[in-house]
Amino acid sequence: MITFTREVITPEVAKSLMENHPLNRRPKQRIIDLYAAEIAAGKWKTETAEPIKIGTDGSLLDGQHRLLAIIKSKIPLTLYVARNIPLESFDVLDTGTVRNASDVFKIKGIPHENILPSIIGMYNVLKIEGRSPMSI
Repeated sequence: MITFTREVITPEVAKSLMENHPLNRRPKQRIIDLYAAEIAAGKWKTETAEPIKIGTDGSLLDGQHRLLAIIKSKIPLTLYVARNIPLESFDVLDTGTVRNASDVFKIKGIPHENILPSIIGMYNVLKIEGRSPMSI
């Protein structure tokens, strides 16, 4: 039977949970850095009902980026944890479409949600990365 709890996940607890995660994809450092920065800035939202998922054998099935961000930031978070997830469910976990900038702009009610992300991306290439328009 799947159980859901709210638990304080300290960096030590996160390390312990990360010890058994044989099925997960390779962690993306960019995501870990982003999450850790959000946690450090006090911007991480914990009330999303998206739990860390632990399989019936104790293995981590979902949540490695959040756990690695807790370890990196050295800041504990109170998160939901789902335990006893059937291992045969792993292949359908965390397979949804990732929200892109246009999706987020639309959710926030920002007009021109399909155009602005492209403009911002081009600005970043030109101004921040210092590339010229001819090199694109």
